[in-house]
Amino acid sequence: MPRYGCVNVHASLLPKYRGAAPIQWAVINGDAVTGVTTMRMDEGLDTGDMILKEEVKIRVDETGGSLFDRLSEVGAKLRAHDGGDRCGNGNLHAAGQLPGNAYRQDLQRNGKH
Repeated sequence: MPRYGCVNVHASLLPKYRGAAPIQWAVINGDAVTGVTTMRMDEGLDTGDMILKEEVKIRVDETGGSLFDRLSEVGAKLRAHDGGDRCGNGNLHAAGQLPGNAYRQDLQRNGKH
């Protein structure tokens, strides 16, 4: 385990859309805004303390693919900002997520969860 833990880049404004397919669910559900969150990884699924967040407006003609491309750029920028010396020296400040404030869509296969 790395000395100061691991950092993840998640393609939603956590705690919304924890888990699988956050980009696709934001488009499917017609959200006006989504974003990217960097967070410390813990034993849960996308439940770690949040480090940085940035909102991204969803365009009316947005697809999962086009939104993925835009969020990837934002995620790289956030990761560059929270990384480096701040991460290596333990000076990363993070805020916990509120339990029960998450929305996770269960994926279905053949109409079954």
